[in-house]
Amino acid sequence: MKQAILFLIIVILLCLLYSYFNPNIKEGMMYPPDKSMIKNVSHPSETEILKTLNELFIGTNNHEIRLKVYDTNYKSQNVTPNPNHNISQNISTLLNHLKRQDNELIYLTKNPEIVSYVPSNSLNKLLNGSLIKPLQDRLMKIHKFPQQNIMGPEECDTKVLLKQANILTRHGYHDDSDELRKKIVKLDNGIEKCKPVDPEPRISLDEVNARVQLTTMYYINDIIQYHEVAIENVAKSIEKFVKKVNNLS
Repeated sequence: MKQAILFLIIVILLCLLYSYFNPNIKEGMMYPPDKSMIKNVSHPSETEILKTLNELFIGTNNHEIRLKVYDTNYKSQNVTPNPNHNISQNISTLLNHLKRQDNELIYLTKNPEIVSYVPSNSLNKLLNGSLIKPLQDRLMKIHKFPQQNIMGPEECDTKVLLKQANILTRHGYHDDSDELRKKIVKLDNGIEKCKPVDPEPRISLDEVNARVQLTTMYYINDIIQYHEVAIENVAKSIEKFVKKVNNLS
C-alpha cells in the first residue's frame, strides 16, 4: 500500500510540476508561449487528494497501534481525518500526530538495548512551513504574473499601423508591409478585433493549493515510511533483548 501511495503522489506531482522539468518553460511561460497550455494545467480532483490523504492517515494510525504495544504508557489516539476540516487542516492534524509518534520513537530508543532513532529534519520543517514555503512562493509568483504577450501589447491603432507599414515599404520590406495593411483593412471593417489580455491567472489558487498539498503529502509519505523502519527496528531490538534475558538463541 505504501508503494501505491508513493507512486500515485509521484505521478500527480510530475504532471503538476511539469513546468519545472521542461527547459522551455520559465516562470510559468513557454517559449514560444502557448496560453492554452499555461492556463489549462490539470490538477488532481479533491477526491483524488482526499483518497491519498486518507491512505496516509491509515498508515499513521497503524503505527499508533503498534507504538502502544511497545509502550503501554503511550497515550495513543485514533488517527482519522476530520470530515468537518478542509484538506489543509487535516494535513496539519496529521503532521501533529506524526510529531507525537516521532517523540515516542525518541523515547522508546533511549534504551541502550534498542537501536537509536534519529528524527528526520523534514517533519519539523513541514510543521514550521519552511520546507514548502519556497515552492509556495514560486507558485504564487507565477499566479500573480500578469497575462501579457511576450512581445508586448498588440498594436490596434490603425493610424500607428499605417505609419509602420509605410516605414517598412520605404525600407523594402514589402511582404511585412502588406501584412500590416491587410490587418488595417480587417480592423477597420470589423473582420478582426484586437485580442484583449486574458485577465485570468496562469495558475489558479486551487492549482497552487493542490500542488502544495500533494508535495506536502509526498514528504509525509516519506516520514511514515521512515517511522515504519524505526518501529521495525524497535520490534527487532525488543525481540533480541527478550531472547538475551531468557538465554534464548
